[in-house]
Amino acid sequence: MTIIFPTAVLAALYLLFLLWHHNWFKSPLTEKEIRRISVKGDYEDMDIREKENFMKFIQADDGKPFFMVNLMKFREKAIYPDGDFPDIQSGEDAAKLYNSSVIKELLIYL
Repeated sequence: MTIIFPTAVLAALYLLFLLWHHNWFKSPLTEKEIRRISVKGDYEDMDIREKENFMKFIQADDGKPFFMVNLMKFREKAIYPDGDFPDIQSGEDAAKLYNSSVIKELLIYL
């Protein structure tokens, strides 16, 4: 009995992961989801063409997964204008800062 419960919980979690990972219930974004993305996002620092391209991208969603590859080469020393982020020393540290903020942005859509 003590082994069955944790095993069942782990199996259920794995099944949920598979449902998400393999996108078994895939469908294109709905108009409501597209509106929510366009309203919730912070696009003030994007120029108009970037905004337009982003909107075209999400409106063209077909429900299938897409893949991105980031090929990055880090600078030895991070360079920020106006002395922003003085604690960030290396390019790798700058990437970690960027990744932490991107994850927060992605999570607002859940």
